[in-house]
Amino acid sequence: MTKLHRVSVQVFPPNDSGFPGQIEESNYLFEDNVVMLVSHVGIPLRNRKGEKYERKLNPGESPHQIAGRLASQRFHDRGSGKRSFSRPLNYPKIHY
Repeated sequence: MTKLHRVSVQVFPPNDSGFPGQIEESNYLFEDNVVMLVSHVGIPLRNRKGEKYERKLNPGESPHQIAGRLASQRFHDRGSGKRSFSRPLNYPKIHY
C-alpha cells in the first residue's frame, strides 16, 4: 500500500485588519511519478467534470510542491474564494 501524505497551502494571507489568513489541507498519494489528491481514506478526489486531481512530475519538481498546487487549484475550483460568495448563480433553464 502507498503511503498517504498531507499538504497544507495558504489560500489567503493574514492582513492588518485582524483576518488570520486561511489554509487548505489535502491528502495525496505519490506513485509511479504521479501525484494524486485523495480523501483521508485514499479515494481519488475529482473536479466537477469528473476528472481526477493528478499530475505527472516533471524533472526537478517535488511531489509536495505539485500536491500544493493541486490543492490550491481544487480550492479555487470549488468556488471557495471570498469573492465568489456574492457571485450570480446560473441555474439551468427548466423545460416542461
